[in-house]
Parts: sequence; structure tokens; C-alpha cells
Amino acid sequence: MENGRHITKFGDTHGKNNKLTAGCFDKTQRRMVSAGTDGTVKIWNFSNGSSLKNLVIDQEAKVIKVDKEVTSLLCVFEPSKGDEEERDGKEVEKPSYFVAAGWDRRLRIWLDDRESEEENVNVARDLPNKYL
Repeated sequence: MENGRHITKFGDTHGKNNKLTAGCFDKTQRRMVSAGTDGTVKIWNFSNGSSLKNLVIDQEAKVIKVDKEVTSLLCVFEPSKGDEEERDGKEVEKPSYFVAAGWDRRLRIWLDDRESEEENVNVARDLPNKYL
């Protein structure tokens, strides 16, 4: 946003009657992750606004709702310093994660798997009570 001019709009991202409650970008700044009042978390192509996938809690049950309302989202990654790990002579990108927090006081964490088009499944159910 160089001049404050409106460039694009993500409308009805979580349904007609739901509002966005949180958002963040992935480490490449090409995809946007959003959460809505419906409790869902979605990944979008920021360039064209297309929905890429849902972040879900239980793949088998297809539970899409993460929380009553997700209030915070962030992308966690280690900044590249040009010293990527190497395996079999190939550079291996360090993983990044999406973290969501909501009114239920639980952290939900997903691996940012850009290779897969399948819905990402929550890898850490709850934050232990000793941290709450």
C-alpha cells in the first residue's frame, strides 16, 4: 500500500453473515490466512482471492470449525539466513506454522504445507492447562 488506494477486497470470505476476526500472511507474503466469526480458518491466494484450503481440526470427521471465534492468527517461522539445511545435497526449507487462538483459550497449530492441496490437519490439540 504505497498511496493508501484501495487495491482489492476479500468479501464474504467466511460466509455472508460472518465477519473476519483475524488474519495474517504466510512467510512468502503470497497467501493470506483468515479467521471468521463462524470459527473457521482458511488460506487464500492473496493475488487473485481464490480459496486454497481450510485448516481443520479433525480430517476424518471433517471438523472445519476451529473455535467459537478465532481471535488471533500468526505465522511462525525462522527467518532465512542463507543457511538452509541440506539433505542429500539439496536445500531443505525450514518449516513454518500457522497458530490460531480463540475464546476457548487453546492454541491450534498447523504445519504450513504448501505442497499439499488437502486440508491441513491440526497437529497440536490443546495447550496444556499449566500454561493457561
